[in-house]
Amino acid sequence: MNNSVILTGLMGSHSVGTNLPSSDYDFMSVVLADPSAYLGLGTYGQQGTVESKWVNESGSKCEMVSYEWKKFLRLCLNFNPNVVPLLWLPYNQYVILCPIGAELVNSRRLFNSKKAYTAFSGYAWNQLKDMDNPNKTGDLGAIRKEEIAKYGYCLKKAYHSVRLCRMLMEFLASNGEQMNVYRADMDGDELMSIRNGDKSIGWVRSECETLLSDCDMLIGKCDLPDNPDSEAVERLCVDVVRSHCGLG
Repeated sequence: MNNSVILTGLMGSHSVGTNLPSSDYDFMSVVLADPSAYLGLGTYGQQGTVESKWVNESGSKCEMVSYEWKKFLRLCLNFNPNVVPLLWLPYNQYVILCPIGAELVNSRRLFNSKKAYTAFSGYAWNQLKDMDNPNKTGDLGAIRKEEIAKYGYCLKKAYHSVRLCRMLMEFLASNGEQMNVYRADMDGDELMSIRNGDKSIGWVRSECETLLSDCDMLIGKCDLPDNPDSEAVERLCVDVVRSHCGLG
């Protein structure tokens, strides 16, 4: 199979700068699938996604999620909060950055729109709503339930809620010119304090409500378009697929 990885970045806590020595390594890739996926009956992974896990030479657990090119573009057009940050990493956090991957990163503002507000605030609200619900703890249910019993809330969901709200506020305030994924030099210490259970659930809720209120104000003032530049993204998509499939 002629699958071609064009972009791989370090994600998760390492990309934010809040990783611990014991933290797993999370990666995300964008892949141009075998030409048969574009010209014939071929497919890539499970509905355009492949997930893999391994242990590196140092004994650390690693996870990779790889998205087929077109699926990744569609997710970015909707400003998916789990995916879009791949395009805003510091350059030293890209493990693979091929010319097409670099073009994609340099084209990241094509995806900018007021959909960022809906996507990020919606995700943050969901995390916030479920952070003290022991029945909404995801794959690490036992660990998260222990956190709720000890601290009164799920530390991971609280941490992500605050982080996403701050990223959204900064993005809107800059009219889409900045998305600060790496936060060690900004509010990294405070985010770590949330991860460590040093903040009360009341503080977390109040912080997120204040931030989202600020975002409500900013969305009405910013110059972001209502929708992303889907025509330009379509041209980029077609040009790259044509070249990958040898169609000139």
